[in-house]
Amino acid sequence: MMTCHYHDDKGFSLEAETEIMSHAVKVTFTFDDDDDFCDELFVETNGYIISQCKILEEIVLHGCLNDDILLSALFQAEGPYKFPLKTLSMSENDIGPAGVAAICPFLKSREDLIHLNLECNGIGDEGAQLLA
Repeated sequence: MMTCHYHDDKGFSLEAETEIMSHAVKVTFTFDDDDDFCDELFVETNGYIISQCKILEEIVLHGCLNDDILLSALFQAEGPYKFPLKTLSMSENDIGPAGVAAICPFLKSREDLIHLNLECNGIGDEGAQLLA
């Protein structure tokens, strides 16, 4: 099962949605077991919560997304993202060129982004050109 953990600037876990929106600095998606990848509803729900965050600086998704539709749901939630994201780490997610295309609008809107990690994905030359 997939879970999403929100942390404040001291590393403490945040639980309530209103607390997450106003205090989350880091969000980490992890697997509790090896059953399956996350589903679209889970990602849409967390995509909406992330879109409402005010001070989020880091998103970590390692080995948990295998579908370009899920990437779209996570990074194209309704409303503009207003947080100062500095790090987006998405290694080992089977992201291909279509996945890169799905997140490009989000990436282009991130003026504060310092570090983007897409290692161990299959973005290929086409995906790299989209990122350039």
